Amino acid sequence: TSVVIYALFNLKKLFALYEKGIVFTSKNVQCFQHIGIALIVLILANLIHGALLSVVLTFNNPAGERMLSLTFGSEDMSTLIMGAMIILVSWVMNEAATLEQEQIHTV
Repeated sequence: TSVVIYALFNLKKLFALYEKGIVFTSKNVQCFQHIGIALIVLILANLIHGALLSVVLTFNNPAGERMLSLTFGSEDMSTLIMGAMIILVSWVMNEAATLEQEQIHTV
């Protein structure tokens, strides 16, 4: 849950920047990067959560019947792709921010 809250916090910061008319800056790039990384970390957190849950639920079973279950489904794959695409967008935004800075300093 904390990973989702972190991503939503960064999304709020991003929209606050857009509200002020700030589009191509390093702050925007950081927000995009943090959101993308949060989505990737969310997949890892879900993987760990599922593994720990399976161990806890089968802990009282006799020896040999305890389980460790790792799951990675299509929902996780789509979240991973979405996180990677958001990080790619942050790279493009970084290049745009660099071009805007060069344009501002050109006489």
